[in-house]
Amino acid sequence: CVFQNDLLFMSQDGVQSLQRMQAAAGQYQLTEPLSTPIQPFIDRINWSMAYNIQAIKYRQLAIFFVPLDNSTKNNYALVWNGRIQKWMIWTGWNVEAAIVTRFNKQIQLVLGDADGSVNLWKDAQDLVGLDGTYKDNETPIAGQIIKTRSLVFGNLDFQKKLRAALIRFNAGNASVNLSAFCDLADEDDWNQPVAPVGATLPAVLPFVLASAKPIACYRSLEGLPYCNEVFLQIAADSGWFDVRNIVVSAFQKTL
Repeated sequence: CVFQNDLLFMSQDGVQSLQRMQAAAGQYQLTEPLSTPIQPFIDRINWSMAYNIQAIKYRQLAIFFVPLDNSTKNNYALVWNGRIQKWMIWTGWNVEAAIVTRFNKQIQLVLGDADGSVNLWKDAQDLVGLDGTYKDNETPIAGQIIKTRSLVFGNLDFQKKLRAALIRFNAGNASVNLSAFCDLADEDDWNQPVAPVGATLPAVLPFVLASAKPIACYRSLEGLPYCNEVFLQIAADSGWFDVRNIVVSAFQKTL
């Protein structure tokens, strides 16, 4: 698939990028595999079924539907988010065809699966604001960032007093819950309210996110125990959300 000025393609070394050289018009260079951070998943691809691999560019995403392990169908999606330069892994897919449609001037991703169904990626403007019964073939859609990366604030050895978390969403329609893991212990019993920035949201968790434009949510982490590292988790029983970034603040414990 073409992503910005690059041609991304799946090879036996992983996803690589063919880039146009800025200083030499008409010449191209081949980068090292873009998928190196997810090499364990590349190693699991069933190359005997590699001819079924699908690649598509949609919004800020380059999506590769691939067959992993002994699957004869594309049962995983390897997703490159070019905006934040990170990989995501989606499961529960059996996509055999993918296309971006432009009906009624509405750009949407449409997927054909191995069961013969044609599925619509539900992120259109007219779907924002629906109630919590956001379903896929009558099954509630659950959205979850299992955990963020480890947050150590520059020093793993120092104890930290957590201050607050700021989560920015590009858009979404879901009942969103937040939790923190301090040194791997679940500390989601927060007694501080949600204080949204630039929006009015309920002060208790979970809160309803229904926005077609960027919105930010500020969450105090006061009251949590001292810790060396912290992970955050964002989850929704049904619906969808698009996270832009997460910022967490903390104070180092004095010696």
